[in-house]
Amino acid sequence: MKVRVIQRHEGEGAFPVFKKGTQVILGKETDRFPHWYACEIEGRQTYIADAFVNNGRLLIDYDPTELVQEVGDVLEVREVVYDWLLAKNEIGITGWIPMDVSAVVDDSKYELWDVLDANGKNTGRLHVRGQPMATGDYHLIVHVWKRNKEGEWLINKRAILHGHSSFGNIGGKWETTGGCAVAGDDSLSAALRETKEELGLCLDAKKGKLWKRIPRYGNDGHTWFTDVWIFEHDCIIEEVILQENETTAAMWASTETIFEMMAAGEFIGDEFYPYFKEMVSEYSGL
Repeated sequence: MKVRVIQRHEGEGAFPVFKKGTQVILGKETDRFPHWYACEIEGRQTYIADAFVNNGRLLIDYDPTELVQEVGDVLEVREVVYDWLLAKNEIGITGWIPMDVSAVVDDSKYELWDVLDANGKNTGRLHVRGQPMATGDYHLIVHVWKRNKEGEWLINKRAILHGHSSFGNIGGKWETTGGCAVAGDDSLSAALRETKEELGLCLDAKKGKLWKRIPRYGNDGHTWFTDVWIFEHDCIIEEVILQENETTAAMWASTETIFEMMAAGEFIGDEFYPYFKEMVSEYSGL
């Protein structure tokens, strides 16, 4: 996500990086920016979002430095925290700038995630997809398994070009519906939305259950939670509407067939679904 500066911003000088756990003395909440407070850290006067503080201590390494930018400068946004952007400018300096002095450069699609802590609690911060996540930050991914009365699972095939993941290229393989929760989603709404987007199906929320939440760690260093949903759903394949450039086929498959496809390398395996054997062995129907 890139923005263009539409009003000059000067900031309040450079600051060091204050380490996680450092004491923070909070002052008054600012009138212009809710959830941002005047504060003192190691004798320095600055500002901080309440999402970064708990019991008077920093929850993260924090650099309050604001960017000094002129009208027309283009910035690459890394994170959104209430009404402020953490962004990198064209000479590689990262700092803060108010959201209201910038505008999105174009109408290109970008995605924001709610940032969760290690306990799965929403921190109140937003992360721009595609940017590196800070150590200790998590986001939410949902896996949505649909099971019919015959005990078969509705699976779909990924487009060949839709193959990037934290575990390598998985384009052209079979899978279950899944994806990242976007800002504002809860787990259930993300599961329903992803299924509607990828397969054109409207699942009944009352016929679904959250089987398990699993913390995951990717080969690229980023961390997330996977919420595994199981829904009771019956439909004919002709009712499925495939999402262009994302899904290319769908079918009902038995548990045994999926295991065979995994063994043959046709279905995404343990790197994505390390829980599959446990899930199908425990699951006895809704």
